[in-house]
Amino acid sequence: MDLDNYTAQLIEKDGILFSNEESKISYPEKGNEECFQIEEESFWFNHRNNCIVKSVIMNSPYSYFFDIGGGNGFVAKSLQDKGISTILVE
Repeated sequence: MDLDNYTAQLIEKDGILFSNEESKISYPEKGNEECFQIEEESFWFNHRNNCIVKSVIMNSPYSYFFDIGGGNGFVAKSLQDKGISTILVE
């Protein structure tokens, strides 16, 4: 499998590959801000992040942690705040 076949139609900007095709975005303009506010103030999200961070610290021998499907980055930010090198993939 040749990666160039899949990436030939992509545009690279600041190390991130983007599609060159235009598409309509249906996500609310302030959606991320609203999610962050809910997550930062929520007992559930904070407790979940604490559990994830503790689990990664105890069980991950690797120097980088990939947060696959990391959404707006709330979990990845918590991991980075605890000194865990984190790569978010959405």
